[in-house]
Amino acid sequence: MIFVRPADGAVYVFWLKGTVAEKRYEIYGPRPVPTVVMEQIAQNLNVSWGHVARFTVHGEVLDIDLAQAVDLH
Repeated sequence: MIFVRPADGAVYVFWLKGTVAEKRYEIYGPRPVPTVVMEQIAQNLNVSWGHVARFTVHGEVLDIDLAQAVDLH
């Protein structure tokens, strides 16, 4: 996922570097990563991968809980 902050053009990139189960990801961009970017990453992952895991944010850390898939119904 790629995010651009309109105010100054700062770019943030979320890269899932393996499978969801491997929990390997990287977030590139200036620090600190804005809360809204982290929340959007989690929301997008819950929509696309919610059947596999639940994604939550704690500061700049994305928690991937494989035991709890998201019920979107």
